[in-house]
Amino acid sequence: MSKPSAKKKRKNTERIKRSREKDKRERQQERAKQRREKNLFQSEFINNDDQDSDQSDTEFGGVVPRKPLSTLIPKGKGKDSSLKSPLNIKLLEIDERVKNYQERSVKSESANKAFKKGIELWQALQSNDTTESLQKLDQQFSNHYFNDLDSSEFEGVYKNKPLNDDQYVVSSWGVEQSSSKPPEQGAKESQNEYDERISQLGDAHYTNFFDLGINGTIVATSNFRDKDSNVGAKGNSVPNNISIWGQYMVTLNDWSRRSGNDIASALKNLKSIRRKEISNDETMEVITQFFSEDMIKDKSVTLDPGDDRFFSIIGTPNGKSVVRMLSERKGVLNKDIESVSLFKDGIGISLQFNLKNRV
Repeated sequence: MSKPSAKKKRKNTERIKRSREKDKRERQQERAKQRREKNLFQSEFINNDDQDSDQSDTEFGGVVPRKPLSTLIPKGKGKDSSLKSPLNIKLLEIDERVKNYQERSVKSESANKAFKKGIELWQALQSNDTTESLQKLDQQFSNHYFNDLDSSEFEGVYKNKPLNDDQYVVSSWGVEQSSSKPPEQGAKESQNEYDERISQLGDAHYTNFFDLGINGTIVATSNFRDKDSNVGAKGNSVPNNISIWGQYMVTLNDWSRRSGNDIASALKNLKSIRRKEISNDETMEVITQFFSEDMIKDKSVTLDPGDDRFFSIIGTPNGKSVVRMLSERKGVLNKDIESVSLFKDGIGISLQFNLKNRV
C-alpha cells in the first residue's frame, strides 16, 4: 500500500480538526442551553426585600411576576412541540416549582404581616394606656342595630341543647337608619308572631353565643361585616370588636335584670373567647403556614407569648378583633391573653383565646 500524499494528510488533519471543532461547539451549545435553563429558573426567585418594591411585587409576596416558562413550548406539530420532550418537561417542572414557591411566599408574607400587627396589638394590650373614647362607635351600634336575644326565658337552644339561665344567643341586624329598626316584642305579641316578624329580616349579620356562668365564654359564631356594610347599616357598620362587645353588654344587662346578680361577677367569670370555624382566607393562610389542617384535626395546638407563631395568630383578621376588644375595654374587663388554641371544631378550624386576669 502506498503512503498517503502530503495533500491527503492535510485533508485528513483538517477533517479531524473540523470534527473536533464541531464536537466542541455542540458541547458549548449544550452547556449554554443548560445555563439558560438554570438562569430562567433562578430569575424567578428574585426577592425584592432590599429594593424599592411596587404594587406588583407586594401582590406576589416579593417575587417578580413573569410569563410561565411553558409559553416557550413551540406550538403546532413537530418533534419539539411534544410535551414529552426533555426540554418541555423541564419547563413545566420549573413552572410548577415557581408556582409553589410563589404560593409559599404569599403565605409567608401574610404571616410576617400578621406577626408585625400582632406585636403591635400585644404591646397595646400590655400597656396601661387608656383607649380614646369609644362612645361614638358604641352609640353607632346602639342606634343602627336591632338585637334579638334568645335565652332560657324563651326556651332557646344552642347546638341543639337548651340554654341555661346564664346562656344567650344574640343575633343582630344592621339598619341604615335608626328609625327603621324593628320594634321590640310587644306585651300583646305572642312569641310565634314575634318570631315570624323577625324571620322576615333574613339572615342575621352577627350571631354569637354568650355564657355568663362560672366558666364564662364568648363564641363568635357568625360575623360578616361585609354583608352588613352592603345590606344593613352600610356606612354605619361597626367592626367586630364593637359589635361583639355591644352584644355582650346587651346580654349582661338582661342577665343582671333576670338574676339580680352584679354584672361585675359575670365579667370576672369570662375565661375564653372563641372565633368559631374560621372562613377568612387571610387568617387561614397564616394558620396553614404553620400547621396542616390534618394536624389540627388530629389534636389541638396551644401557643403562648413565648412562641412567635402566637403573635402571627393574634395579628390575623380573626385575632385582631379579640385583642382590640380586650385592649379597648381594659378598664371594664381587665383581661389578658394567656394562650391561643387551634382545634377542629364542627366543619372547620376554630381559634380560642384563653384569658386570665390582668395583674
